[in-house]
Amino acid sequence: MLARQAIIRSAQTLRPIATCSFRPLVLARSFQTTPFFRNEAPSTSASSSSSTSAPLAEEPAAPLDAEYEALLRGQAALAEEGELEEIVGGREKWYHVMRSEGGELPVYSKFRNGGQVTTIIRKIEGSGATLRDQLNESFLANHLDPFTAPPRATLRPTNGHIQIKGHHVEDVKDWLSERGF
Repeated sequence: MLARQAIIRSAQTLRPIATCSFRPLVLARSFQTTPFFRNEAPSTSASSSSSTSAPLAEEPAAPLDAEYEALLRGQAALAEEGELEEIVGGREKWYHVMRSEGGELPVYSKFRNGGQVTTIIRKIEGSGATLRDQLNESFLANHLDPFTAPPRATLRPTNGHIQIKGHHVEDVKDWLSERGF
């Protein structure tokens, strides 16, 4: 019973922090909106209500490059097959490894029960598959032991992290710093 009275009393003492009144925004009649398209005339709030508006004299357009004008008209020269692959495929082949808040590369090691060690690369933006492929090529080129397989990087599709079996934190950090990350 006492708890119920305390709740009722506290609810009665509550009051709004601030009140707000909504007032519509009134624009002056001389207010002009800037045109969105080049050939559209600026309109005033008074003339926007009318259905006809007087067209303005068009200003001369700045001269454009011949290639840009050809692109606008749809008359651009077709690219070669190799150039087209570079243009289209170039968007998906970039990647960036962001540094942590402390300024370090986000390469960590995870120790599991039984002594299993996994190296994890986090904070990958862009194509993680490209980073994985380049890491695998680097491991293959630098692997010296003929009796063991080189380490293999795998991409986790759910979180975008790259995992490598084994303790390769320093190798990966050196490889990333050589590449400018």
